Amino acid sequence: MIDARLDKADVDEVLLVGGSTHILRVQHLLQDIFSGSKFGRSINPDEAAACGAALLASSMIGKQSLVMQEVAPFSVKLAAPNGVLTTLIERNMIIPSKKTLVYTTSIDNQQSMAFWMYEGEQSVTNEENLVGKFSVLGIPPSPRQIPQIEVTFATDRNGILNVSAVDVLSGQQMKVYAWYTARLSEGQIEQMMNEAEELKLENTKQRSKMAAREELKSYIFTMQSKLEDELRQRSRALEMCETALKWMDLVQEATEKDYEHMRTKVESVCSPIMAAKQHSSQAQRSRMTKGQNE
Repeated sequence: MIDARLDKADVDEVLLVGGSTHILRVQHLLQDIFSGSKFGRSINPDEAAACGAALLASSMIGKQSLVMQEVAPFSVKLAAPNGVLTTLIERNMIIPSKKTLVYTTSIDNQQSMAFWMYEGEQSVTNEENLVGKFSVLGIPPSPRQIPQIEVTFATDRNGILNVSAVDVLSGQQMKVYAWYTARLSEGQIEQMMNEAEELKLENTKQRSKMAAREELKSYIFTMQSKLEDELRQRSRALEMCETALKWMDLVQEATEKDYEHMRTKVESVCSPIMAAKQHSSQAQRSRMTKGQNE
């Protein structure tokens, strides 16, 4: 009723299904919960489950045209290598369903990715609700964050999850290897849902912490890359200056055009560095001026 956003006042009739509904104590409890609602007696409680199974079987073999939709009893979530959880299947979502996500690498020349799948409503991972893991292999070696790996998750009407992956840039299919653990019982699922309600605040804090961690990691990688590029550019510029000086000492009969040509070569290497330095200095002065005005 919570998932359907219904109140007890919205219930007009309660259908009793299952042998345990013959117990008077059960009926009294239901009357206390749904005060004023009528109990439906049109269905035989002992035969309801068997009739439902027969109708489902008849529909599956094509003898009856019934519109029946399966729904997921719990959420299925995916933990990427960075620890961030993504919901693949929402609880009560109609299945079959399909979802496609795009991932990239976190280190240079990374050739595989590992993912973990969890059941339940919590937004943080723990070993108790781990249902399986899979790896994507065969990623072409390249610098970090260059590959675009498109991972598709397809769930059939039986709740079986199939995973496929493709390299967006080359169109090459990736190899996917999966390992599954035991499925949860109904009692475990209900317990996990109750725990998830109690831990909502803690889960929010955990998500915020993970997001801050990923932002810091991304910033560090970005700065490392920029600094390494800057060092390479500076090293190349110094080498170019040394080469030009040696050339001037060796080539005594150089013409005016030769000197101009060499200067153009040196400027082509040094100018980008000087322009970047000038831009950085201007930005720093602007920040200082703004701070003084405030």
